[in-house]
Amino acid sequence: MNKARIQRTGSGGGIQPSRIQKVGAVHAGIKVLIKAMEGLTGMRETYKEGLSAGASFDEISLALKRLPSCPKDARGPKECLTMKNVPYFSVRQGDFRTPGAAQAIMDAYAEVRFPDPEPRLYAFPIVFMADDLDLVYRQEYVAWAASGKHRWSEMHGDELVCMRPGDIAVEKVSRKVMGGIPPVVDRLCDANDCPIFATGKCSHYATLAFWIPGVLGVGAIELNFKSVYAKLGIGDSLNTVMLGLGRISGLHKGKPIFWVSKSFDGVTRANREKGTREKTDHWIIHVEASGLDARRDRLLAINPEVALTIGVAADAASACSSPSNRAVRAPPASTRASVPEKPRKAWTAIKRNAPPNRMMSSL
Repeated sequence: MNKARIQRTGSGGGIQPSRIQKVGAVHAGIKVLIKAMEGLTGMRETYKEGLSAGASFDEISLALKRLPSCPKDARGPKECLTMKNVPYFSVRQGDFRTPGAAQAIMDAYAEVRFPDPEPRLYAFPIVFMADDLDLVYRQEYVAWAASGKHRWSEMHGDELVCMRPGDIAVEKVSRKVMGGIPPVVDRLCDANDCPIFATGKCSHYATLAFWIPGVLGVGAIELNFKSVYAKLGIGDSLNTVMLGLGRISGLHKGKPIFWVSKSFDGVTRANREKGTREKTDHWIIHVEASGLDARRDRLLAINPEVALTIGVAADAASACSSPSNRAVRAPPASTRASVPEKPRKAWTAIKRNAPPNRMMSSL
């Protein structure tokens, strides 16, 4: 069992929980313009330009806030984008350090599903690098402010506590201090007895950290989400595999253990203003530990070489002329003939000078 730990950084117990170096991100949905912003000068054009250039949603948001037409309040420019839950995941090159990583993921695992004619990332395999859930499946309460993290949760022994940045003492002579701003315990963390959480300023986040087979990079790719239903289901899946297999890291018989996908499920929520229960439908994230053989034909149709690389179709070596080639290539032309490739536009906000990383030898 891989019990790898990452040493905390910062003064004392550390400002943030243990985590693996992040090299990219997969988004649980997409970000779109807020309706009130769509008609403002330059908003729609800047948004579309950023999407075409592969900019991250954060980069697009920053570019929108710099427009003269962006509304402002006492805290500065207002947020112009809002998250939208859709049946698929999204990847933006601006979120990755390795050039071409986002396109490699789309080439390997994107597919076309009726009635949407565009190739989308509906499902993809993942590989965990450790069995420690604190590393690969983090959960924490976080409240953000303009200066960064305002409150966050940490485990201290058997207690969940609310942390905040410590006060900065005023000194007549400026001096350099190792470790940055030391964190301090604010109070015990109890979401049901917290005014910050009650007003919606604090949220409970979950983060999966993993490798995607066939994608270059040494660090972890992260998937962040807030759905409590997804959190419970994913936790059950990981614990079940841990009990049955004894681990969740690495491959099993040369294949990824888990696939990430979505399903359209009905959930029941409490409307406390009306005192009623309401049922709504949402796209919920799942981490599946089975169904690899069922995905064989679909993945072979998308990209036979990637299927060979991750071992999903090891007996289909004849589908590729070079089975030993582990590089991600574009899918057959027949699978994308109806979807013309969009030209990339210059986007000054994107940093494209990052050196490529090596592929993990285990993948």
